[in-house]
Amino acid sequence: MIENGRLAALPEVAQQFREMKNAQGGSSDAVVYSAFPIAGEQLGAVAQALEKRFGRKLNLTVQEDPSLIGGIRVVVGDEVLDTSVKARLEQMKVALTA
Repeated sequence: MIENGRLAALPEVAQQFREMKNAQGGSSDAVVYSAFPIAGEQLGAVAQALEKRFGRKLNLTVQEDPSLIGGIRVVVGDEVLDTSVKARLEQMKVALTA
């Protein structure tokens, strides 16, 4: 029988293992949030552009987030690249209310 404490630690252990494996291979996990589905060909082009921007190989996971309205938001570790319409509208709101 596995104790709850040990079982609860498994996701953290798996995450640390993945980070060590990525560091050794020179890659990083990235989550791409998109307002719409990204087709295979488009995802390949996005992956190439993002790998160039972040300077390393990326293991992409795509998640749909309709609240973005359009564009994408990319999270790679503690780095965020947000080109979504929602982010642009927030920037405009800040500029107009300043």
